[in-house]
Amino acid sequence: KATTYSNFDLMYENYLPGVGIVSAGVFAKDVRNFIYSQTSLNVQDPQFGLVTSRTRPENGGSAWVNGVEVAFQRQLDFLPGFLKNFGIYGNYTFTQSTTEGIEGREQDNLVLPGTAKHMVNASLSYQTEKFLARVSLNRTSGYLDAVGGADWNDIYYDKQLFLDVNASYAFTPKLRVYLEGNNLTNQPLRYYQGQPQYTLQEEFYNARFQMGVKFDVTGK
Repeated sequence: KATTYSNFDLMYENYLPGVGIVSAGVFAKDVRNFIYSQTSLNVQDPQFGLVTSRTRPENGGSAWVNGVEVAFQRQLDFLPGFLKNFGIYGNYTFTQSTTEGIEGREQDNLVLPGTAKHMVNASLSYQTEKFLARVSLNRTSGYLDAVGGADWNDIYYDKQLFLDVNASYAFTPKLRVYLEGNNLTNQPLRYYQGQPQYTLQEEFYNARFQMGVKFDVTGK
């Protein structure tokens, strides 16, 4: 069945002089027929007699999601000298959830799968007429990804921390060179089963760098 939501959001925003904003808000969501992945272990293969696992989508009953979010963005143009070229940005979201109607797990007070409790984004930039540089950080806590028949069978997506940088320089209004670096922390993609020490899957992709030239054929 399709998932339906009833949402309530209350937000306050204050626009600062120049380029900047401070905002804060609360939200609440009533979710019906949410979809989650259910993993079953110890499934006997009829042909080979091997123990395998099976994951399939299921409908839950209802879920309640609520939380708060805050954000701040400001160009520091009130500072003297070169400091006025700096800008800062950050946001934080806290989310908590409860569920009902997950088959066989009604007494376990499971959170809504796919819902991270903490999310943080932050960046520091430096910008002039021709030069732009930015350092960005993203931090997300782990969350329940797939529901098993018992808590030790539950599969979690582990916490993540990404650090990215990018810079560019405009030689002319049409010609710009740029450099980007992503995943400088070499953050792995990692799943664990039941408890963080029980790794189920872990993949490393290393940092990625890209350099190039952009030419705008239509800009003035």
